[in-house]
Amino acid sequence: MKPSKTAGGYVSFSVKIDQLQEENAKLAEELKIWKERAVVESKQKEHVEEELKQLREINLHLEGNAQKNARDADYFQTTLSWYVERVNEILPVLQELQTEGPEEKLSA
Repeated sequence: MKPSKTAGGYVSFSVKIDQLQEENAKLAEELKIWKERAVVESKQKEHVEEELKQLREINLHLEGNAQKNARDADYFQTTLSWYVERVNEILPVLQELQTEGPEEKLSA
């Protein structure tokens, strides 16, 4: 290998080795930083995925509750409608009994 040439002449092998070692150290430090970032991002991703899993489970539970509540509401609405119909059937009879005088009640 020939020594590297610079503007002022040739650079010795030891200077070139020192430059390469310095560049290697910088690259090793940069690689270390990228690895640390990757670990942090991986942990964050795991945390987000776990949260997402929990939220999906909660959502399924809430959907089940909502469906049950909808069925209960339908049941209560149907029951209420049935009672309203019965009251509407009985109310005219009660009103008629209320308007009759005491003599009419005794004679009947």
